[in-house]
Amino acid sequence: GLILVARGYRRADPGRARRLTGAVIILVAALFTKEHAVVAVALLALDEWLCDGRVARRSVPLYVAVLLVSVGWLFLFRAIAAEYVDVAIAATVRDLDPMQRLSTMMPAQLEVIRLLTWPFTLAADYNPLVIPRRPDWSIPATIGAVTTLSIVALSILGARRVPAVAFGVLAGVITYAPTSNIVFPSGIM
Repeated sequence: GLILVARGYRRADPGRARRLTGAVIILVAALFTKEHAVVAVALLALDEWLCDGRVARRSVPLYVAVLLVSVGWLFLFRAIAAEYVDVAIAATVRDLDPMQRLSTMMPAQLEVIRLLTWPFTLAADYNPLVIPRRPDWSIPATIGAVTTLSIVALSILGARRVPAVAFGVLAGVITYAPTSNIVFPSGIM
């Protein structure tokens, strides 16, 4: 819904304030429904880039509003849940430095790709016994990194020909990033 309202905001001169208000209301509802909505500004920028080939100046108020609401929500979330958030790092990646975390999570990306293409076996939770800790870089880590980067690169290169496919893949990457344990450690494995 937010992306559709943002598209209307970008295209319409009359009613822009109403659409901006609608976008903020949708974002607030999304943030209180699922914290993953914090990536909304990146999804809006991706959509605008794929639709218009650039991010236009007239969209700046929309991005500022979305960023302010998202940052405000993050401060509120942190104020309420701070004592629980810091200790909620998954055991597999707890106490690993960034390179060791990448060494552990890159082979797991092959499992993510498998689940996205052939979800024959699913589990409600992937614990440390399923995704092993691998503090040293390995061949599976290299394969996982090359495969992941190739998918992202192909999506970017194919954005003009098949924007809907590019949006789907890149939106998946953006929404997966906060819980992937690649950018920073999270409590989800």
